[in-house]
Amino acid sequence: MNDLVHSGQEASVPVASGWQPIATAPKDGTRFWGLVDADAIGMLWHEDFDAFVSSWRRMVMAEGYAIDGKSHQDHSPVIHKPTHWRPLELPA
Repeated sequence: MNDLVHSGQEASVPVASGWQPIATAPKDGTRFWGLVDADAIGMLWHEDFDAFVSSWRRMVMAEGYAIDGKSHQDHSPVIHKPTHWRPLELPA
């Protein structure tokens, strides 16, 4: 994160640093680092919210009950609007 340079209004993000435009981020549930201002936040695309989220709550229905055919309902997302993303680095 130290390679971000502020130009007065928004951060300049060098592609060589591994950050990619958010338009290229995975939307298949893969977790990644999202850049929001100067903060890197672990997040993923959540199809039900149609948004990038870092967390949410899940209500699990009692056996035999369903909402829209699902045995759970996700709610209360923490939604972010990242400008760039990069893959999560796996431990060595």
